[in-house]
Amino acid sequence: MKQILPRCKRWSKKACIDHFGLLDCNAAFKICFEEIIPYLVLSKKCDTGKDCYLLELDIVAYLDSPEVRKTLGVDHAFGNFTNIAMDVYDRFCESGDPLHQTQLYIPEPLVRDVRVHIDAGIYDFIADWVGNERRTLDMDWAGQEAFAESL
Repeated sequence: MKQILPRCKRWSKKACIDHFGLLDCNAAFKICFEEIIPYLVLSKKCDTGKDCYLLELDIVAYLDSPEVRKTLGVDHAFGNFTNIAMDVYDRFCESGDPLHQTQLYIPEPLVRDVRVHIDAGIYDFIADWVGNERRTLDMDWAGQEAFAESL
């Protein structure tokens, strides 16, 4: 981890940020992901054999509850909430979507008062609460100061 992390940071910055190239960025992501993931997965195996989190069923039940769906304005046509739709995830990956700097596109909807949900998990290395807190507090947008003061 001590050797691969600095290399992955440099490689990812060069291939995904300084000059985005889908092939190079995807290669950096895949190789670094495979090298780093064993150190970061803190979940346990469920009865299904997949990784899971202790509160997963509670989260799904909450987000799929009629009250929450109504509050969020979820159309009934969307069906039940699911925590992972692998077909959707696969299509995002094929397009290179996870490799783009999406944080550059978040401020614009916020300025238009679009409500957002920032997902954060205690044991989740992708949507970890420390990283999400840093990203949301450091993001440059019109409501940044008021947002930071509200916490």
